Amino acid sequence: MKILIDGDACSKKDTVIKLAKKYNIPVHIYCDVNHNIDDDYADVFIVDCESNSADFAIANHIEADDIVVTNDIGLATMAMAMRGRPINNYGTIYTSRNIGKYINHKYMIKASIRKQRNTNHHSNLPKNPKPKQSFYASLLYLIRKTRKQDMQYQAS
Repeated sequence: MKILIDGDACSKKDTVIKLAKKYNIPVHIYCDVNHNIDDDYADVFIVDCESNSADFAIANHIEADDIVVTNDIGLATMAMAMRGRPINNYGTIYTSRNIGKYINHKYMIKASIRKQRNTNHHSNLPKNPKPKQSFYASLLYLIRKTRKQDMQYQAS
């Protein structure tokens, strides 16, 4: 298990690294050339500044049970397809049960923005569903759950 961070938009890098150190989990941060990230614990990978470059770099390195920290719903979906465990900066753990809600939310936001542009009418954008627990608690849950499953797999 490792933790892969979408460094272009992650505001929780310090929290991730603190927990990763505690549990001795490798951390990989992917960001484009416009971001200057330096950390003694994490490995930082710099990609070009094309759209979604960091997302595709992360997707190319996801293995089963890796934790992926991203606010990008497309990357979260790719992580799930590769048996990774995506979580966003707000503490939402994406699962097969809730991913549709977040994909639909993103679609509604884009549709609302298009409608505003076409009518010069400002409507309220849909609110993002709020997570039930903090980012720290959600990440800790994922780490412990993955560790427990690894131990059960090794014992059998």
